[in-house]
Amino acid sequence: MLINRLFGILTLSVILTYAIDLKGYKYIVVGSGAGGGPLAARLALAGHKTLLLEAGNDQGHNLNYSHYPDEARQARNLNTVYGTPDGRQHIGIDPPPGSNIKGILYPRAGTLGGCTAHNVLVAIYPYRSDFDYMAELTGDSSWRAENMLKYFVGLEKNGYLPPGKRGYTTVESVHQIPHGGDHAMCTCPIGTDDDPMAVLDSKFLVREVHRLRVVDGSALPRISGTFPVLSIRMMAEKAADVILSEIGTN
Repeated sequence: MLINRLFGILTLSVILTYAIDLKGYKYIVVGSGAGGGPLAARLALAGHKTLLLEAGNDQGHNLNYSHYPDEARQARNLNTVYGTPDGRQHIGIDPPPGSNIKGILYPRAGTLGGCTAHNVLVAIYPYRSDFDYMAELTGDSSWRAENMLKYFVGLEKNGYLPPGKRGYTTVESVHQIPHGGDHAMCTCPIGTDDDPMAVLDSKFLVREVHRLRVVDGSALPRISGTFPVLSIRMMAEKAADVILSEIGTN
């Protein structure tokens, strides 16, 4: 998966060379989700010409995705969703008789904002241990939870909806969300130089690839203890600080 991911990024870079005049852009950010969007905004606000790319398309109405053509194999996944005869959904093994397999909950936004456009703005503060673990793993104290807190504080006063505004959550969605879905977490993990599985260093740089960084959920070395979007948003702010501080010292 890692090879495919990096190959895809490099292929896109080649395509862009022919499709877009890249002269004058200091930074190119691929993906406008919780990682790419805030990062591109911070770089642009700091006065650097930044190209933000979102290559989404119409994902249709099916929120589920099947990893395998073999339904028997797909059924062994604990997150598999079924449509039941009474019109409800069943998640997990042992569905009611007569249920039809749908796949795994895998919402694909395909739009500006990425998954932040369809995650009902869930904002759960990450476990302190998630960030402290990254600090211990890399030896980089800037990952400590007490330092990462400042990125959360900057988001606390967002008020896009009036107080008391009702949302769209239903009993079924409350039941379904905790069961989880699929995402590409931990496929480009941050780690130490002597870790053969670590793709990134503590500053988001891909090892042995010049000036390429990965800032999204794939950079986490282990699955986040809570809903990951806010963790990724905080990581994007940290990545912006890292990049801007390097500019200031060069």
